[in-house]
Amino acid sequence: MVRFAIAALLALALLAGNALAADGVVGKFADNKLVVKVDGKERTITFEKGQPHLHDIDDKEVKEADYAKHLKEGVKVEIEEKDGKVIEVKVKK
Repeated sequence: MVRFAIAALLALALLAGNALAADGVVGKFADNKLVVKVDGKERTITFEKGQPHLHDIDDKEVKEADYAKHLKEGVKVEIEEKDGKVIEVKVKK
């Protein structure tokens, strides 16, 4: 029974991987670079060749041409990272 519980916890940890999410506020978006304030610190995220993905409030993927419409100053976003690399940015309400 103990082995089963340990195996289940190990499997859960492996499935969770290194995916992390953080909430932030958009500072500015220009030249495919997004400046976000997360936990009082500014971070710059560069969008290249459709990476990371951007999702709107309804969780629909946004076309690259429309990024500036969604990433205006003061907009709240959630940043999802995996293995130290930003993989997705989601616009929040």
